[in-house]
Amino acid sequence: MKLVDTDGRRPLKVIPVPVYWAAVAMVGVALALVASVVISVTIAKQNSREVLAQYQADQRAAQAADRRFYCAVFGRQADVFSEAQTPTGRAAYQAWLDLYRFAACEPAR
Repeated sequence: MKLVDTDGRRPLKVIPVPVYWAAVAMVGVALALVASVVISVTIAKQNSREVLAQYQADQRAAQAADRRFYCAVFGRQADVFSEAQTPTGRAAYQAWLDLYRFAACEPAR
């Protein structure tokens, strides 16, 4: 049987291919699919670790900002009541100072 190219000018040669090459090609495709799945899973795990690390860093930064805010509030309130003359004022000063110390604010008072 003679095959002719689409332009009709030259005949095509039929080259017989052994059957085992088809099996080799199928194994190659299967290995490529397995490799792509392994690579995808590895990349997904790495991305999830990076996202988790970024989330934890953001959480630590937010906690530090919250702590600075609370320390500023506690310190200012303690300053307001620092020269109190009444027992209630002194108790309020002590309460704000306790909160300041409990939050481990700097500088220590």
